[in-house]
Amino acid sequence: MRGSAVRRPIKLRSLGIRFAVAGALVLWLAQLYGDQITREFVPIVRAALNTVQDDFTVLSIDMAHENASTTMSVRADLAHPLYVANRVVYPLNSNPTTAGWMQVNITTGGVLQYLVMVAIVVLAWPAFSILEYGSRVAIGGALGFLLAVSSTVTTILAELWFPLHDDLAPTEVWPLLVWSRFLMGGGGLALALGLAAIAISIAANVATRGASSVRMQHYA
Repeated sequence: MRGSAVRRPIKLRSLGIRFAVAGALVLWLAQLYGDQITREFVPIVRAALNTVQDDFTVLSIDMAHENASTTMSVRADLAHPLYVANRVVYPLNSNPTTAGWMQVNITTGGVLQYLVMVAIVVLAWPAFSILEYGSRVAIGGALGFLLAVSSTVTTILAELWFPLHDDLAPTEVWPLLVWSRFLMGGGGLALALGLAAIAISIAANVATRGASSVRMQHYA
């Protein structure tokens, strides 16, 4: 039909080549700009941590170099005494003899891994118009960004809570720790692929409606 894109069958060989090229490109860009992008995440992660919980006070979030890796280094302390398994846990800085902080380090790769995965899929999957491709990149970028931020915040909180759970309540099931293990055990990858598929689907619908609108105006 004139004015509409013909969606041809996707060939596996061609798809494999596209994924190889997109993967190489995205990983190269992540290598070049990953530290800078992660640095831009710092105020967003800080704001998210201060918004979603009130049991920890974020003392600092800095970019640090650890061996050959660049890490997001988070220092925190309890914001108030906590009751855990019928025991009271006090902030480290409430007593001069225990003054200090808890620290969590996440590598740049750990922060950006799901954003990178979404980017590879949305760039590699065939598009049939510029509108579809542009919409997909915009939607996929936004979804990948949200997943990257939420997974980073989840990891930080889980790492802060884990010592308390391990020392005081090892038999209890804490949902945050379960969710964190799910993400690290492959769930995060599954979510990234699912969000990429959502971006591809929405963009295809946007492009289809756009093409239909153009055809209607043409025939009018």
